[in-house]
Amino acid sequence: MFTFLLGHLSRRRPQPVAMAQDPWGNDNDGNKKNDQPPDLDELFNKLLRRNPRRNSSNSGGDNGGGPAVFRLSGKIILLILAALFVAWLSSGVYTVRERENGVETFLGRYSRTTKAGLNWHVPVPFGQVNKVDVTSISSMKVGEFKSQSGRVSTSDQRNGQMLTSDENIVEIGAAVQYRIRDAKNYLFQANQPEEVLRDIVISAIREVVGSNTVDDILIEKRGEWPQEAKQIIDKTLEQYNLGFEIVAFELQDARAPVEVQDAFEDAVRAREDEERLGLEAEAYARERIPVARGEAKRLLQAAQAYKAETLARAAADSSRFNNLLAAYRENPAVMRERLYLDTMAGIYAQSNKVLVDADDARPIINLGDAPALPAPLASESTAPAANIPPAPVVTPAAANGKTPASNNSRNDRSRSR
Repeated sequence: MFTFLLGHLSRRRPQPVAMAQDPWGNDNDGNKKNDQPPDLDELFNKLLRRNPRRNSSNSGGDNGGGPAVFRLSGKIILLILAALFVAWLSSGVYTVRERENGVETFLGRYSRTTKAGLNWHVPVPFGQVNKVDVTSISSMKVGEFKSQSGRVSTSDQRNGQMLTSDENIVEIGAAVQYRIRDAKNYLFQANQPEEVLRDIVISAIREVVGSNTVDDILIEKRGEWPQEAKQIIDKTLEQYNLGFEIVAFELQDARAPVEVQDAFEDAVRAREDEERLGLEAEAYARERIPVARGEAKRLLQAAQAYKAETLARAAADSSRFNNLLAAYRENPAVMRERLYLDTMAGIYAQSNKVLVDADDARPIINLGDAPALPAPLASESTAPAANIPPAPVVTPAAANGKTPASNNSRNDRSRSR
């Protein structure tokens, strides 16, 4: 374009201008000859010839200095145009910071992505560069619900209430932290990428909430379902190549609507009490079951010991009875007397007082821990007292035959027999 302009100017010869007119075509009275604009070449020549004396001095006194003046002025114009062209080219130099990426376009079409440092692109109006921060982390809040005080907790009132699989309404508020991973996709894949990201997040939350019950969303899976929502968001962003990367997905709050909040909290408290009592019962069972098992084991061992003892005693009694039976068959009278004496000895061993019949008076033997009687005792009988002989009292040593009294008593028993 500039070469064409210079060639056109070089082909036109300057035309003489009447001195009665000013360079703009006006007469001395200041009136224009016509209302048409002057020719560009004529106007340019007029400007060059406004000072003929200066032009003649520059041309070395040559009366035909018009072409020389024009040649000198053309060089100046070329220098000016070259300087302007260099300045225009230098306007394409730009700097990209460390945390940014530069996206260059040429005639509106993507050209390349530049990293941090000094770069150059085709200047305006043919080229353009957009700098995108790909390091900073941004946050976005989605969903909204009213608190007990009536205030709104998040920024989007339309997307707070969601429907669960058991047809209950819950109010969800969440925060998403994200950063731009691909500057090219961020600029060219969507017209408003942040709004598209918001819609994707809300859609993922609705999908997860709609596939779970109200108890799962608010209590049982409260810490699990946000991770499911994040996975859905990541998958959708990868599918549409929006250039975003989800750094964190945080559930800020999830609750029933404020109109039924009190009733829902009562139900939650009842469920918590049920769980608490169940845990206490399990703890009590874990505490008592080992004790009961130990007691049962002890009783079982005691029963087994009693069984063994009883069987052993029965076997011993049976063996003793068999032995006595054999002895009784050999000498019945002696065996009867022995059994009688053994039985009476067992009876007297547990008694402190012995009553002796007058007809068969025998010495009283002190058995057990009973003290010896200081004086003879009269026998208690229905017979007259005069006919009952006194019963001698002997000590255990005398009963063993170590004193004369015991000998006399034995003689008396033999005489009475």
